[in-house]
Amino acid sequence: MNKIKLVTHSGRFHADDVFATAVLALLFEKQGKEFEIVRSRKTEDIESGDIVYDNGREYDVDRKIFDHHQEGGAGERENGVPYAAFGLIWKHYGQELVAEFFKESHEKGEVSKDDQHKIWQLIDESVVRPIDASDAGYEDFQSDKKNLRTYVMDSAVKAFNPTNEEGYEKSMELFMDFVEIAKKIISRELFSTKSKVQALEKVREIYENTKDKRVIVLEEGGSWKEFLINKPEPLYVIFPTVDADGWMVQGVNTHPTGYQLRKPFPEEWCGKSGRDLEKEVGMEGLKFCHLKGFLCVVETKEQAVEFANIAVNT
Repeated sequence: MNKIKLVTHSGRFHADDVFATAVLALLFEKQGKEFEIVRSRKTEDIESGDIVYDNGREYDVDRKIFDHHQEGGAGERENGVPYAAFGLIWKHYGQELVAEFFKESHEKGEVSKDDQHKIWQLIDESVVRPIDASDAGYEDFQSDKKNLRTYVMDSAVKAFNPTNEEGYEKSMELFMDFVEIAKKIISRELFSTKSKVQALEKVREIYENTKDKRVIVLEEGGSWKEFLINKPEPLYVIFPTVDADGWMVQGVNTHPTGYQLRKPFPEEWCGKSGRDLEKEVGMEGLKFCHLKGFLCVVETKEQAVEFANIAVNT
């Protein structure tokens, strides 16, 4: 059987073509299919490719050409982020990859079809869109700090492009080096996002069964922001520390990104610990309050609830 020919462009590579390659490589490896990766701008290579991406100056699903450099681009998402190669490949092959990754879990009834779709969607939002946005020239981070900018994934990929001293002949080797890194990143994102989807379902159930929704108590750590940030009432979330040596009381953010809180802890609590913090708050069992006022660590769940209620009414 002939190998599946994947064709992307030659020259300098970026995060979108590297991660698009990683998605296809993971998919075909899972399916036990042989493939080859060709980096070329030659017409004959593009025309003979089974899947062409970030190359070809067309977006034609039937012919399996997934480029976004042509006039008019390849469309954009509902939030205005245009599709780059990674986004197009994830759009058309991502759900198939998710299904392959969790095939056994689905057969055991541990991961539903709905879970798989949520995993695909969350990865698009958290991983794929930022890389597409960066490739399209959009800055997703702005700061008033002088000479401060985000070290985005595309910056890491650019560092793998060959230097003048190395010469272009090293380009394919370095490209494949980062494809292997990207495969590991995507694999970890798949597994961690599965855990997130299942944790968010538990958070939903707890939220719905909590009478005073200003303070939400979780019996185990895990993802909660993606759900609770869309609910109007929660101010604080309580959950055990990773090392089971205490309990966290954390403020709920106003937005999915950034650090602005609905109700930060009082300024006079921030940065204090131990007896100094206990005297300030007026209760025992307090270990530490973060300098930025978004997190406090206490000894027991009961003390965490007491602390959160004091913060609510302060």
